[in-house]
Amino acid sequence: MSSAASGEAKDRADASTPECTSAPPPTETASATAVSRNGGITQGILERLKPFLSEQHIEVEARLCHFSAPQLPSPSTGSDTAAPALHILSGSNGRIEVGVSADDFERMRTFVEAAKKLPTQHTKTEDVITRSGRYTYAMAEDGSERFVGCISKKRLCNVEVHVPGCPYDIRLSVSTEVPRERREAPAVKPKGFVRQKSRWTATEGTYEYAFTRVGGPADKKATFEVEIEGVHANAQEGVTVAWLEELMDRLLAMARLAGNTGLPRNTARTPGEKRQR
Repeated sequence: MSSAASGEAKDRADASTPECTSAPPPTETASATAVSRNGGITQGILERLKPFLSEQHIEVEARLCHFSAPQLPSPSTGSDTAAPALHILSGSNGRIEVGVSADDFERMRTFVEAAKKLPTQHTKTEDVITRSGRYTYAMAEDGSERFVGCISKKRLCNVEVHVPGCPYDIRLSVSTEVPRERREAPAVKPKGFVRQKSRWTATEGTYEYAFTRVGGPADKKATFEVEIEGVHANAQEGVTVAWLEELMDRLLAMARLAGNTGLPRNTARTPGEKRQR
């Protein structure tokens, strides 16, 4: 579920980029017009997500990523080879790079803001991740900060989808984000792993686009993430085959934008890191 507060408190990561330019809005490639083909796998995706949708404080999201060595199913004899099909991956799929490249991040954000004409809201936050939860502070331009809240996030399920012939793949996730009872700022700011984030969000219906830069303005190792989160009062009712079909269409439209180059090949995470997101 999404709200102004929860949007500030998101825990994301990955890629690196400059400021957005005034270039003309990017356009989708011809392949992006055929994304409705993914309907063949959305039933399989729903079957994997469904056991977890009854949990309280549920979050359903899908992000762009790259699998460096996906284990694909063997092609069936006599199958249609005119257009490669999307694949739901299983087991270990080698290394995963979560996020997009610097230039692709700006291209996708421009696509949503200009081509799709969706206004974005910009927030800056700092997360302090501790054993007791994730403490989030909203950061003002003058450097002051305001305590937003503390949540405990637990990943319940990942569904990984390989997109042949595309710079990016897709990972769908179901998590719980349980708010802690503490509503006032701690007397002393907690110690833990700190992440500064600059985040742009845009909502259309039950889909919230999120573009997140993780790292300070001068951080050369800043990373960038592109995702879409479901905005549901009841995930059991809202997450359907039709909803997942449109979710995939929206992600693929960004992943297949003309000019996308994909992530630099030297940023792959180790297999041990890939399940920590």
